[in-house]
Amino acid sequence: MPADLILACAAKGSTRVRLCCSLGSALIFLSACNGQTAFVEQSRTLKRDVSVASADADARARLGGDTSASAAGREGPVSRNRGADVDGARDGQGGDPQGQDGVGVGVDESVRRPTQLPDQSAVDAGSGQPQLPDDQSAQLPPVGDVAQADPQPQPQPQPQPQPQPQPQQPDPQPPVKTGPRAGDFVVVQQTQPRAKVDILWVVDSSGSMAWAQNQLKSKFQSFAQKLKETRIDFQVGVTSLDVCQTDSTTGYAVANALCPSATYIPDAVKVGGKFVGALRGKLQADPTTKNTILRDTPDFVEAFQRTALLGTKGSAFEHGLWAAKMAVEKSLAGGGENAGFVRPDASLSVIVLSDEEDDSVQMWCEDAYGRTSLNGSGQKDTNLCREGGSSPFLDAFGIAPYALMKSAKGIPLTMHKYTADQFKDWAAGANVKGSGNFRVSAITGLRKQNGAIDCSMSTGGPEESGTNYIKAAQLTGGAVENICSSDWSSVLTNVGQNTVELATRISLPAGKIPFSGTLEVTVDGQVLDAMHYVYDASLHAVVFKTPPAMGAEVVVNYRETLVD
Repeated sequence: MPADLILACAAKGSTRVRLCCSLGSALIFLSACNGQTAFVEQSRTLKRDVSVASADADARARLGGDTSASAAGREGPVSRNRGADVDGARDGQGGDPQGQDGVGVGVDESVRRPTQLPDQSAVDAGSGQPQLPDDQSAQLPPVGDVAQADPQPQPQPQPQPQPQPQPQQPDPQPPVKTGPRAGDFVVVQQTQPRAKVDILWVVDSSGSMAWAQNQLKSKFQSFAQKLKETRIDFQVGVTSLDVCQTDSTTGYAVANALCPSATYIPDAVKVGGKFVGALRGKLQADPTTKNTILRDTPDFVEAFQRTALLGTKGSAFEHGLWAAKMAVEKSLAGGGENAGFVRPDASLSVIVLSDEEDDSVQMWCEDAYGRTSLNGSGQKDTNLCREGGSSPFLDAFGIAPYALMKSAKGIPLTMHKYTADQFKDWAAGANVKGSGNFRVSAITGLRKQNGAIDCSMSTGGPEESGTNYIKAAQLTGGAVENICSSDWSSVLTNVGQNTVELATRISLPAGKIPFSGTLEVTVDGQVLDAMHYVYDASLHAVVFKTPPAMGAEVVVNYRETLVD
């Protein structure tokens, strides 16, 4: 057909072409090409093109053309093209999603007609269709080609990140435990000084203590001998557990926080025109020499025996650790009572002898370990302590706390309490002795595994266990001995040995712990048998059971312990 636009589509033996032409425009539908649909619009806006063609046809009719032809031009191809073009435009603009023949149509505006319309003389009046100039024909795609729209950039699928394989974690291995190993050699060398120790005996002077004081007197030789054979520079003082107060003018007992009831406090006695009451930490004077401090003298044993017999007229309120504290403080005060007894370069050994509990804890109806009477439900009950009564309930160790010292309202008559822990902390202070420079030993009542008092004496014997004294000894490395023992020689020998060990030791460098089996001690060039010394970890020192002579050259060498 003349001047028509021809678009051919051939694909695999199947071609389907639909061509619609109007004046000055061409609308091409192509379908079934490789199963795809393409639409090419090559015009300006269809509505404007149709209007121009219709106006040209009317002008020709007025100039003498055939009116019927003009009408046919208006109603023929133009009207048809208007309908098709408008429908096609509407479809391309998002109207009916299905175009003619059920083929979906889309508008691609990337291909358009030239801006300038063709010359009116080139219009074929008979056909009413404009003749395209050659240059415009050249712009059409060749037959057989499909005009492709400018390709829209399609989003490319992003590759999904592949999970990275996790490196295989090796099974956790338990840490290798390496034991201690030997390190560098450590050498400590010193000339053995004369060991010094101040020994404070705190002796119970209550009414039940006559038999125990007699044992101390007769067997004290064993204690003294242990000290003398070591050539230790020692001095001994004796005081009582009685810290109650009496009026210095009248001699009558004065109740206070320590001794709450005057009934249990003996009145003072008049000596040399003066009332002399409880010692309250003051050292007892030797009745013969009048000396309050016993030194290394030829008659040391006899002097101690005279001094240690304090009698049995002391108060029924026993406060052993508090009495020891008072004695030391009076000496440290200087210039007054007990002056010179506690020396700054000497160790301190406190030895308590008592057949009862320390009232600094028992007045509270409990012992040094916090044990007290139990009620019917097995719970602690301090209300079981009643004045003049007795407690029917015992704790697991068979200990019956005091059943007295309560007022009529059930309020304790004393607010005083002083425990072994408190004494240890006080003595370990820099102003007293310092940690490791003191020990407390106890000769008191002990209990069997079933809680009964460990004593087979037919007469006498302990009434209670002195748990506060026992705990103090355990806290400081002191000795614990049974006051009911039948062999007081061994009792005093053991206490003497503990005192010697306290006084004769060589401290090792801080942090340099001896590796097991490497410790060696030589005295004046001779290797000392291991039975004569021991390493005390609590003191970090070599403690001598048989101390070297004063002035001996002592060398301690060992390999220190290393731990990875």
